[in-house]
Amino acid sequence: MNSAKIGLVGSGARIKSMYLPVFNALGIEVSGFTSRSKEKGKAFSQETGLTYFDNIDQLATSTTPDYFLIAVAMGDNAKVAHQLLKYNKPIIIETPLAWSKSESLALISKANELGVKLYVMEQFPYFPKELLKQQLYNDNIFGKVYAVFNDFCAYKYHGIARARQYIEGKAVGLRSQTVNFDLPAPAMDQNPSWQMADIEFSNGSRLFHVYSPGYWGCDICPPVSFKIYGEKATMVDDTIKLILDGQSEAVTADIVEEKNDDGTTRQLSLSIPNGKEYVWQNPYQQHNLSDEQTAIAVLLNAVLNNGHQGILPYTANDFVNDIEIDQAMNISDARSGANVDLPLNEKKQKILKLLSYKFWKSKLIR
Repeated sequence: MNSAKIGLVGSGARIKSMYLPVFNALGIEVSGFTSRSKEKGKAFSQETGLTYFDNIDQLATSTTPDYFLIAVAMGDNAKVAHQLLKYNKPIIIETPLAWSKSESLALISKANELGVKLYVMEQFPYFPKELLKQQLYNDNIFGKVYAVFNDFCAYKYHGIARARQYIEGKAVGLRSQTVNFDLPAPAMDQNPSWQMADIEFSNGSRLFHVYSPGYWGCDICPPVSFKIYGEKATMVDDTIKLILDGQSEAVTADIVEEKNDDGTTRQLSLSIPNGKEYVWQNPYQQHNLSDEQTAIAVLLNAVLNNGHQGILPYTANDFVNDIEIDQAMNISDARSGANVDLPLNEKKQKILKLLSYKFWKSKLIR
């Protein structure tokens, strides 16, 4: 249990549905909250019993929280974080921290000057099945992971963060292109649009990222998938195939899920034939948290304890690595799939984008 007090900036449905159950599970006290709309803030206060403050200064000085948590409209995250820096308290920020590498680094630089720690609530690498897969990865079951494939599974920086935890080295370059399929009668709300990227890392590994916002709403599309390709084992979703030492044929094993009566996860396990059994037990199962709520609880606990049972928090610097890749993907898209080197030189790439025919064509079509 934690005795931390958190001051909330925001009063949306996500705080109620995701964070309040997690705070209860972790024993976290909400010192109060503020939001942009006074009317909505007071309504949220009546609904949840939390104390509403008219502005950030009142929240900070009247309640002296140990941490701030920002859960506002995505475009306002960095702006609100800058406002909170002067109170010299650690800040936990919903994704995205900012929409560019330079904007993120400017916030981090200012925070470092003031000695303020910044954390980002990127929960995708902390989902229960990811925590079990991390056990396999850390035990070198995969050997060198030479490719990870996000097959429509997770949006942009979420998918990048999830995949990057299995790849050693840093991203050094990528190509990305969005393909628009102009179908006469698409079986979805809008015509398909696929963003496809090939990201190269310094150790030679690749991250293949394919995503489409319309894919999720299409009944005829196959299930989304997440794939890890290693020199000794390959894992597609819940199934791993590997060759054991001294054997010539591959063996297969599946993640076994054990559920509570309410459908929440109690335990995950994977037994490798003639090998080791890997187990992840849900430390919050008595609180009836969904898998996403559990991921938030695991990540938040790592933040509050500066790491917990080998699980490290996701920092603002981690986010820079992921948003840089995401930003480079968008630049490559605008340049008709041109190669973009990393680390990202934003000034150079802005000039190259302005020279791109595809970029100006997209502007004229609007």
